[in-house]
Amino acid sequence: MMDAGWPPLSASIVQLLLGFGAAAIGRSIHQRSAELSASTHALTNALRVRAWAISTPAPPTYASLRGSFGLATADPAWEQLLNQEGVQIGHSFVTSAPIQASIHPTRLPELINEGPVHRIISATCELRLGAPIVRFESEDSEPSDVLRTFIQTSPIGYALPPLATITLLAILEPGTFALTPCCTRTEPEPGGLVDRRRCFCVSVSVPC
Repeated sequence: MMDAGWPPLSASIVQLLLGFGAAAIGRSIHQRSAELSASTHALTNALRVRAWAISTPAPPTYASLRGSFGLATADPAWEQLLNQEGVQIGHSFVTSAPIQASIHPTRLPELINEGPVHRIISATCELRLGAPIVRFESEDSEPSDVLRTFIQTSPIGYALPPLATITLLAILEPGTFALTPCCTRTEPEPGGLVDRRRCFCVSVSVPC
């Protein structure tokens, strides 16, 4: 992170709190507890300061909804996407936990092993075989008080601070699309990897 221009203190804060405290921060915010307010402020400030230096939006990034480090595991707000009655395009909700995502959606585990398949920062994060995934569509933030793009934290890892507004753009059903790093193809090339997971495409916005 420091090689990419992060101040040493900010890099340490982000690595530590995203790697080991994301779910705890999410619970604290959801419960309106002041217990982790200092940690939450430190993480949010480090990410926001870095966000001010962003000149181009992040590429498409991905995260699993399930698993030890899945979005819904760290923050129950994500369960809204899995509502059995369905969720409408344009539906929005606000997160409590910080978000971690990866530009590599195709690092699937072997069929005999549904364990972690890639690392983001210092925490193991999973894109599990068969589990629903989320694709984050970053946008140009332009000069404003709203951040609309993920912040790069490692060669493949990106993050957002807590209290992000998530808006559902599209739902891709299993077997109808192929995923490659930085690309979603709804018409897979012959012989290409057809993804068997449901994919929720969303946009993001965070007060900055």
